[in-house]
Amino acid sequence: MEEDKGVFALKVSLKIGEMKHHQYLAFLPKGKKDQEERGFSIYEIVEVEEKGGEKKTILGYITCNVGEKPALLTLNAHQFKSWQKANLVAIPAKFLWKP
Repeated sequence: MEEDKGVFALKVSLKIGEMKHHQYLAFLPKGKKDQEERGFSIYEIVEVEEKGGEKKTILGYITCNVGEKPALLTLNAHQFKSWQKANLVAIPAKFLWKP
């Protein structure tokens, strides 16, 4: 089997943000039509048990962010503690702006 050298995962840094309801969309990046941005898709690595007791590892999508470093912004301390225990990875992604 050929090894895929195009995908790699990075550890995700967690930050606590104290955002008010009206600020939820204020941090979203802005771009122009057909502009390409680099960023990360953030996943949780989860092990699930299938029928027959066989275990399977899956990636559970959480979010994505545009930027040079992967970051997962939490809205409160409870969410931070929950995600801090999770096995999170960030996979590099390209985002293309469309109208």
